Amino acid sequence: MRLFDLELVANISILFPGTPLADGLRRAQDAGFAVVESWWPFPGPDPDVRDVRDFIEAITISGVRLAAVNMFGGYAAKGDRGLACRPERHGELRACLPALLEIARATGCAMFNCPYGQYDAHRDRKWQDQAAVEVLAEIAGTVGEVGGQVLLEPIYPGANEEYPLRGVEDVLAIIDGPLAGRGATSVGLLCDLFHLGAYGDDIVATVDRFAGRMAHVQVADYPGRHEPGTGSLCLRTALQHLSRSTYRGYVSCEYVPSGIVEQDLRWVDDYRGDEPTRGRVSAPVMPAPGGGQ
Repeated sequence: MRLFDLELVANISILFPGTPLADGLRRAQDAGFAVVESWWPFPGPDPDVRDVRDFIEAITISGVRLAAVNMFGGYAAKGDRGLACRPERHGELRACLPALLEIARATGCAMFNCPYGQYDAHRDRKWQDQAAVEVLAEIAGTVGEVGGQVLLEPIYPGANEEYPLRGVEDVLAIIDGPLAGRGATSVGLLCDLFHLGAYGDDIVATVDRFAGRMAHVQVADYPGRHEPGTGSLCLRTALQHLSRSTYRGYVSCEYVPSGIVEQDLRWVDDYRGDEPTRGRVSAPVMPAPGGGQ
């Protein structure tokens, strides 16, 4: 499925929650998607070998391409938004790597989102940042061996008030600074227009300024985190500008459907039309809905 010459990706974890994997893949394909992505598809960091093989088999049989997978980021219900800056939990992060590498080799998936994590308020933040850089450089080296890339994402604080990467500049400061200093070249910027818009950033200006640095893009409208056109963000304009830039990656539909996914995809046809763009460029800062993925 394409929009403005951009390939749209179905995030099967959020578009089809609670749906068996094979059914979610089939629904994505029937809706017109040739490419999918997934949050960490297992309940814990160290999945059973059979579960990994079942995941790979479902992807292979479906015929869709797997573009990206989230690394294990802890347990969202407990407030986890990643483990990179939590050195006491790096063992969990490393434990997911064997499954991740097997998925990469079998499917050709090459992008792996590693949520940075929320600070431990009782520990020194500089020490936590140093630990994050060390483990991110290590992981980037590991996935780089199979042609993969680690993704880093800014997230709107909201309920994630201890998550330090709140804007594109925060992520690039790490990529271009300490990670570059360690020779970690397999790290890229994941730009979720929902999080940036919720934070109050001018998403069109962000696209114009940073499109050449983006490795992956995700979309959802704000407020609500539903499909584009349901909120106040100027996603149509942002995506038009993205398509005219040097960006050649995917755009993932990482939103909570307001109804039935297949019907809600009418926004794609609406965006293809000649209607004038509506809505503000960015939204006021308001409490974000839960999530943080």
